[in-house]
Amino acid sequence: MLFIVGSSARTHPDLCNRVCGGIEIPFPFGIDGNDCYLNPWYEVVCNSSVPFLSRINREVVNISLQNGVLLIKDYVSSSGCSRSRQGPGNSQPLNISGQGSPFFLTDTNHLVAVGCNTRAVMTDIQPQIIGCETSCNETNSRICQTRIPEWQPQVAGVSLENHEGGNTTGVGGCRAAFLTSEKVNVPEPEKFDADGYAAVELGWHYDTASAPHVESLSRCQNVTAMGATIFNTSCYCSYGYFSGFSYADCFCDSNYPGNPYHQDGCIRT
Repeated sequence: MLFIVGSSARTHPDLCNRVCGGIEIPFPFGIDGNDCYLNPWYEVVCNSSVPFLSRINREVVNISLQNGVLLIKDYVSSSGCSRSRQGPGNSQPLNISGQGSPFFLTDTNHLVAVGCNTRAVMTDIQPQIIGCETSCNETNSRICQTRIPEWQPQVAGVSLENHEGGNTTGVGGCRAAFLTSEKVNVPEPEKFDADGYAAVELGWHYDTASAPHVESLSRCQNVTAMGATIFNTSCYCSYGYFSGFSYADCFCDSNYPGNPYHQDGCIRT
């Protein structure tokens, strides 16, 4: 389903609250009702000063317009630890699937396993099986990491297993497994179990099906066009097709700070 918003919406977007818990929530994301965000995929709920991306139920850490990415907190799977969560070691999957989803896992993310004889495997991912496993030989062998490829929207879960196979229920020793875009060099799984969450980077696209806002992008240079000559302008856009909709990825020139998706666009300083 494509969400078409009438021209009367967002007449005064500056009236929308754009901060939650000290984190900026720029359009196309928004907090205060559907006049403040592009469509329900971009809705942020401010819960006790903590921003949550409503459709995927994950806490927002940062939203970048310039890079077209956002950081969220995703669950750590753990077992055999003093504060272990999620029972036998499998966390609640990250579901960024669904028609019209603008989100995807970027290739800056890694699947990480920490602990002795620990195997981490990504679940619900098609068509590949991705995993890594640790040993108990040396301290630095108690961490394994493998980079994941960039994916279209789908469900991504992390399964935590004993090195010899099977889940970790009843097996001694603290183990943790998770996705993260951050560098991991701490071999103690107890730390990650105590944190409970790790930062994951999602890429996002702007859904151009919302016709009233395509006009604001007309001032941007199309850098996707074959043979396009790049010249100095306030804004640049690339265009494509993703998850059942046409999209634009735009950013302001360094001399024109602002928001290319906002009706005022990029403004010269």
